[in-house]
Amino acid sequence: MEFPAGESVAFDVDAYDDNIRAHGPTFIHYRAMPNPIGLVSKDSARRPDATPNSNVSNGYYYIKAGTFHALISGNTKEVKATTGGVIDPSIAQITPCRFYESDFNCKPKRVYLAPIDRLYLTNSSILVTHSDLQEASISGIDSLKFPVVDVLDLIDSDGRVYTEADFDVKNGQIVWKDGRPRPGYNIEAGKGQVYSIRFLYQPFWYIHRMIHEIRVVQTINDEGESDMIQASQSAIVAREYVHRDQIGSQDQKTTDRTVEAPASV
Repeated sequence: MEFPAGESVAFDVDAYDDNIRAHGPTFIHYRAMPNPIGLVSKDSARRPDATPNSNVSNGYYYIKAGTFHALISGNTKEVKATTGGVIDPSIAQITPCRFYESDFNCKPKRVYLAPIDRLYLTNSSILVTHSDLQEASISGIDSLKFPVVDVLDLIDSDGRVYTEADFDVKNGQIVWKDGRPRPGYNIEAGKGQVYSIRFLYQPFWYIHRMIHEIRVVQTINDEGESDMIQASQSAIVAREYVHRDQIGSQDQKTTDRTVEAPASV
């Protein structure tokens, strides 16, 4: 497109944010930091004073940063120009608004993404299924690979089928009821009976890598003068089930994939 001499086009960042809010789903953003809880020194892996914390998983401490709208595009293993309103592929590209959603009395805070951060859909009713083999714990409380919302099916190695009358789902874990049938435990082997379970959990995404961490565009300020400002970031996100063992990073393949949802989710 040709423009008259002396005229140029400026990027309207506010209009771009409005477009994202109009068409993109809303996410809860949790910032990731290396977990300092219980460390004796920064170069040590020992945590003698560490206590269980629902905000900690995979060696990172997660802090809720806020909610934002974001546009989603992508395909399973390659980033392509296929758009969609909600993430379905395991790998996708995300472009958030520049600022978190806030009350009218609060000044909006800037969105800054980084690798290992987590994103949850604000609509907690959107669930996915996962099937797995589990060994029963002698404590009567079983922690699975993802926080359980609801159990669909559960059967042990003897073919015995269990229902909601036999256990409760509390804090994402299976809690077996006293006085009800439950998988056995082999004291000599030190292992619980194996059972198969299919359950529902709330999906989430990791920021895998940044595409545009610093994106600078030309715009026009309130005085009508040309100005350079920082526009929205852009990143590649990965579903929780592929982030640790299928994304291709050799140093991540042996990492414990067991995760816990932040306490406020």
